[in-house]
Amino acid sequence: MSTRFKVLLAAVITLLIAGAAVGMMLVHREGTQPAQGSAPAEKRRLLIGLSLHMTTDDYGRFMSQAFKDTLGAAKVDYVITDAQHSGQQQREDIERHIARRVDALVIVPTDDQLITQETNKAADQGIPIIAVTAMPGSRVTTTILGRDRDNGFDAGTILAKKLGGTGKVMVLNTPTDLTRLNLRHEGFRDAIRDTGLEIVATKRSISKEGCMAAVEEVLREHPDLKGIYAPFGTALIGAASAIRARDRKDIVITGIDADFEVLKLIQEGWIAATLAQYPSEHGRLAAEAALRILHGEPLVPSVDAPFKIVTQENAAAMAQELWGRELR
Repeated sequence: MSTRFKVLLAAVITLLIAGAAVGMMLVHREGTQPAQGSAPAEKRRLLIGLSLHMTTDDYGRFMSQAFKDTLGAAKVDYVITDAQHSGQQQREDIERHIARRVDALVIVPTDDQLITQETNKAADQGIPIIAVTAMPGSRVTTTILGRDRDNGFDAGTILAKKLGGTGKVMVLNTPTDLTRLNLRHEGFRDAIRDTGLEIVATKRSISKEGCMAAVEEVLREHPDLKGIYAPFGTALIGAASAIRARDRKDIVITGIDADFEVLKLIQEGWIAATLAQYPSEHGRLAAEAALRILHGEPLVPSVDAPFKIVTQENAAAMAQELWGRELR
């Protein structure tokens, strides 16, 4: 192998590694640009960006698919990035959306306070922001409201009722500063404020395994724990997995999100209730909001998204409604 060829091969490998390091980006464009010297190109098609917090749960997968389906039907191009639950990665992702000159940007934040500078930079450049949750500090054109505070309140009310208004409980949270989780916690605390429930621990993790470990740690210190509030999908799954490993059905779990695995755990009796969001509806509503803005229709500051309380009685029906699958 010649020295020149080795140098060329090393350069190609370096470029491939650099391309992989910038994160995940899915770009969808129909048609091709005309070759140089051919007829003038038609007007550029609209390009709408989606900056996702992560795609490792049912919410991220189904939300992004509905987003793509809605824009595909409208013959509008899209570009999607996955921050993999990293606030720093999402900052870089938004910069990449700006560089691609997207016409509108939908954001599902992983840490909405960390990305304020980038979202406002996009707004300064005339890019409308559609937020799929409250994002205070960012100049948002339309917010898809997920009823976060009320969902937290309902989950707390159900937990208090199931426990007869008394007992030790723990709370799970994410490691990031996320307004939608803060609102859910506000609602939960308001719901239990005048009860005999005592929060003995608040633990932070985003993964199923981390939430399992957090519950196990609290159970070692408080074996008389009676309840767990888990305000997102992997927290519900991790908490239920921990108490199932100890065969502790006396511990009541409530929370928010209705991933397919969450619904199975509800059916089996390990989770008492959850507040279901509709990720496909979130994706559709966000895409439609962006289209309305770009088509010059009257601005709508907020759009209410649907929700439903899920218990053992309707878990099977919700599996079909949300995911098109049967619980077995």
